[in-house]
Formats: sequence, C-alpha cells, structure tokens
Amino acid sequence: MITNKQFYDSVEKVIDINALAQKAHNFLNKEAIKKQKKLIIEETTETIEKGVLNNNIEEVVDGIVDVFVVASYYEFLLCDNEEDFRNEMKKQVDLFTIDFSKPIDINSVLKKMLNLIVTTDKKGSILSLLFTLLKVVDVVNKKDISYKAISDVAENMFLKFPIYKNEDTIKNELKYLEKKYPDRKDFVAVKKGEHIVYLDDNGVGKFLKPSTYKEVDLTWTKKEASTLMAEINKLSNNDLKNEYNELLTVIELKKIKTN
Repeated sequence: MITNKQFYDSVEKVIDINALAQKAHNFLNKEAIKKQKKLIIEETTETIEKGVLNNNIEEVVDGIVDVFVVASYYEFLLCDNEEDFRNEMKKQVDLFTIDFSKPIDINSVLKKMLNLIVTTDKKGSILSLLFTLLKVVDVVNKKDISYKAISDVAENMFLKFPIYKNEDTIKNELKYLEKKYPDRKDFVAVKKGEHIVYLDDNGVGKFLKPSTYKEVDLTWTKKEASTLMAEINKLSNNDLKNEYNELLTVIELKKIKTN
C-alpha cells in the first residue's frame, strides 16, 4: 500500500513536471485554475469510459494516475504559495484514516472519490481524496501498484522535456517538429535548467513532444492489476453503466459550468 513518503515523492514529481511545462506557478489564478479543472474533468471521463466501462485495466490505472497528476496540481494552484501547499499536503495526508478491516466495494469508492475530486473547488481535501483512492486501489488489488504506476507515468512525462545535449540536436528536433506539425509555426526550444522544452508560437504556444518521446508502457498492469479489474467487474456490464452513468452526468454538468 502506498506510503506517506511515496505519496509525497509522487506529488513532488508532479510539481517538477509542471515547473517545466508551465511558464510559472500561477497560484490562485482563476484562468489557470479553470484550465486545470477542465483537465480533471477530461481525465476522469476517460478513466470511466475508456477504462472501467471498456474493461481495460491499462486505461483504468493510467486514468487514475492521470487524475492524480492533474488533481494534485489543481490543489497546488488553489494554495497561496509552495509553502502553503506543503503544509496543506502534510495536514491532509497525516490526518488520513480509513478502516481496511471491512470489505471494500471498489466501484463505490472509485465513484465517490472521482465525484468529489471533480466537484471540489476549494483547497483542503483533494490530496486526501487522492491518497485514499490510491491506498484503496492497492488494498483491493492485494498487490501494490499505485506507486509504480505513478513513477512510470511521471518518468514518461519527463521524456517530453529531454536533457540538453548540444545545439545540433536542438536544430534537428525543430526540423522534426516542423514536419510533424505542419499546421503550426514559429517553433522554439527553451532551456529550463538541464532540460529543453519545445514550443510553438515563439514560445507562447503549446509544448510539443520531441521525437524521443514514447507513450508510457503499462502493459504490466494486465497481470499485476488483474485482481483490481476483477473486483470492478463483479458488477455486470449493465450495472457498471448504471453505476457510472450518474457520475458521468455530474461530470458533464461540471464541464458545462466550467466552460
């Protein structure tokens, strides 16, 4: 089961990734917070539709990790500064209590946690919800997978920001991006510490995946997380749809309000 330290380490990786992806941490910025909430809605929807309802354990695990990534950074933006966030994280994680001696209905927990993560708009509970969800995943699966999955996804995300080698590598990468994205223009490479971030629109557009980037490989979850999928599938297809359609409706309403 994921430990406090592993959870702290995982959240710090999320912050480091966003430090590369973002121009700056826009604490309490309404537009940044709104954008992050949209990402939570997108990732939650994909977790349910591509994973749970499609009987795809890779998408379930990948989706839960993606929700963790975007939601933990959402709480980060809701704080006054980094110190405030770390105090908030310690408070929420250290106060964690859950009774694992009783049987756990993974679908009820997953639905409840995702619902609260999507609908919460104030700091003070999101990290606790994420910590609870990750612990429940490990307990129900009877094998620890959450920390490994987060580590794999985080390591993969860092591939979007390769280590600087030399100027020739950057020139070749920019040529590659020009061919890959013919509808975009003004590609640039921005150095952030030892990393390189590739962007369009002279650095004010979206960051782009370099040629060295590869999608994360979570095929190991088919074996290592089979118990989790089996527990989810204790409900029939129709019951699963009924169970999660209500949540999808809530998410859709939240999406409308966020736009």
